[in-house]
Amino acid sequence: MKKISVFILALLTINFAFTQTMQIIYNGNTLPNNSTIDVTGSPYDQFAIHLFVKNISTVVKEVKFKKIEKSLVQDSENSFCFAGQCYDPTIYISPGFVTIQPNEIDTSCIPEYNAHGRSGTSQILYVFFNKNNINDSVSVTVNYTTSTGIENLQKSNNEYIKALPNPSKGIVTFNYKVINQVATSQIIITNIIGERLETIDIDNQITNKEINISHLPSGIYFYSLISDGKVIETHKLVKK
Repeated sequence: MKKISVFILALLTINFAFTQTMQIIYNGNTLPNNSTIDVTGSPYDQFAIHLFVKNISTVVKEVKFKKIEKSLVQDSENSFCFAGQCYDPTIYISPGFVTIQPNEIDTSCIPEYNAHGRSGTSQILYVFFNKNNINDSVSVTVNYTTSTGIENLQKSNNEYIKALPNPSKGIVTFNYKVINQVATSQIIITNIIGERLETIDIDNQITNKEINISHLPSGIYFYSLISDGKVIETHKLVKK
């Protein structure tokens, strides 16, 4: 009887240890732990992706973020914004943390990648972890692939968005392409903690939109092209 009790306790302990208490949400989809996603573009693109983290436990969590560089294209750079701060490429673990209530989602995490004109694939592992228990974590690997010819392919076949000038003090022209089959499209502008500041409906038959950002305080923002509720591209926008 004692052996059976010990065995049951061991099973319960193992089950508890592997119970997932956080989830990563990317582009509206909940990812299984240790997933891999692919992001592609031109060697001259500056990538910025939104990774949301959800607390699916019944207790409040204090969550930090870190990056692990598995392999990098030569001369490329990567960094991230998290918990209301943007860090330079030399920072691998966020100094700050976010407090997430049960069943709540934090939207402040925005990893960035710049190939600086180089072609190839960089593989970076991103991890959200409980600062009070590093084994309580959830992760995703992102493959950033840049290749010559992708930019022209994007412009001819796929959806894209670019802002000029960037940085800007006032009027920004957003050049974009949206496929005709899309029902609704928007440009959204968010701050570094993921709060949506502007939502602008756009016409799929027109290829640019001017937006005045002079009312925004100087700092770092992000703009995204949204098609039928899905994030197509996200890039950094600097307000002087």
